[in-house]
Amino acid sequence: MTSVSKQWKVVLGILLGIVGALGIYLLLIVFGVIQPDAQRKEAGTLPPPESLSAAEICTGDGRRLDCWIEVANERGCYVWIEELQPGSTISWTGECSGGLGEGTGSWLEKRRTNGRVFRSREQGRLVRGLRQGSWTARNSNGWVMELSYLDGQKHGTWFSRRVNGATLKQRYLLGKAYGPLEMRGPDGEVLERIPVEDNRTGHYVVPLPGGGEEAGHMENGERYGTWVVRQPDGSTQEGPYVQGRRHGRWVQRNADGHIREVLFLEGVSIKAWAPGESPGDWQESLFVPSERHGDFVLLREDGTEAEGSFMDGKMHGKWKFRFTNETTIEGQYANGTRQGRWTETLQDGTVGQGRYSGTRRHGPWSFQYANGLVQLGNYENGRRTGNWIVRYASGVDGKGPFTGDKQTGEWVYRHPDGTVHRGFYVDGQRHGEWVITSPDGTVREGMFADGTEYGEWVVTDPDGTVARGQYADAKRHGLWTVRNANGNVVEEQWENGVLVQDPSLN
Repeated sequence: MTSVSKQWKVVLGILLGIVGALGIYLLLIVFGVIQPDAQRKEAGTLPPPESLSAAEICTGDGRRLDCWIEVANERGCYVWIEELQPGSTISWTGECSGGLGEGTGSWLEKRRTNGRVFRSREQGRLVRGLRQGSWTARNSNGWVMELSYLDGQKHGTWFSRRVNGATLKQRYLLGKAYGPLEMRGPDGEVLERIPVEDNRTGHYVVPLPGGGEEAGHMENGERYGTWVVRQPDGSTQEGPYVQGRRHGRWVQRNADGHIREVLFLEGVSIKAWAPGESPGDWQESLFVPSERHGDFVLLREDGTEAEGSFMDGKMHGKWKFRFTNETTIEGQYANGTRQGRWTETLQDGTVGQGRYSGTRRHGPWSFQYANGLVQLGNYENGRRTGNWIVRYASGVDGKGPFTGDKQTGEWVYRHPDGTVHRGFYVDGQRHGEWVITSPDGTVREGMFADGTEYGEWVVTDPDGTVARGQYADAKRHGLWTVRNANGNVVEEQWENGVLVQDPSLN
């Protein structure tokens, strides 16, 4: 009886081992580690299809954008990837036709990051090597995603859920994100988007790419105070930083002991200087502010001329900068720091006015352009912040945010006749959904792509008539249907913005 019991225990142990191994195998399939339906072909590389140019083929181990990559599990089969990370490989389990991935299958991306292997497994459809339509994805970080593509570009709504239940949602149009990134916590609460910033403060030692190091103090991610640069050959540089720029007297010591002193002005070294009363009498000797008092002209290495006064070794009073592109900036310094209102004048006559914090625009600024356009808004540490107001010479007023000097995000325009435009910008161009409302109540709704009308638009008249159709190159094109309030339908044929077929009732 005892021997039978032992035999059953052995059998049970074997069965449990098999079940456990099977479970691990299934988990590896789920996370994309194993692709049972991917048949690995011989090692090596076949020539790419003739339809692909050599410039479009992914090469090297570095990061690449928009290229064709040969899949790891089938020689001569290529797929299109928008962003290839260093060291990544792609496998595809679907068909391959004419050298390009085709049909429904699984897409596995694998790369080593920070000592661990990252995997992302997507499932969807390829058409001529390009991802199309709806896809699902899961990566080794536990993220689950719902994706959408058009001809290999991100297009539509992307949704992702993290392991902790937090979610992200972003809209795309022809490869470009537009509108706000919607972030929700595990409880569904909408979260504010927090920008990733460098807030390092304290003493830091920064390795240099070719060897050596830099050491000094950082304040909110910017270098301040005295820094020392040490090269592998023993040479050194030492001097002050202000707001992340070299500013003041730097001492350079070569490996042979030779010493050279250089004066930096707001990040650029001084090449020569001249007394204020003799602006053309350039001298290339070291300009030492502590030994100078009165008016001087400083010539920077980039060709900029700075003209103003020194008092007690610091820039003080009125200063004017003349750049090589004929832009000028002028205003007041007090004890070496820009103070009060400054004026910037461009070659074309554009004038900007506002205040600085150190060397950065900070606070209210206004710009009057040569074409009559006016922009009003605020800067914070050199970056445009909040909504800006734009006024055109035609009387149109607009309001919305900038990223850098380009309109980005949701904008609203109001025309003198009462027409209102509301929609999204990306990199200074209309991109995404727009709604245009006329004074008589007519509403036009549709998409812009890179500044022109794109795809389907719907026009609703005050009497209830609804017109629906496509735009191509900013013009009505193809079949449009018009349904009036009584339900009667008229079909119109448009070609490059011209009505080519008389309406006929169905």
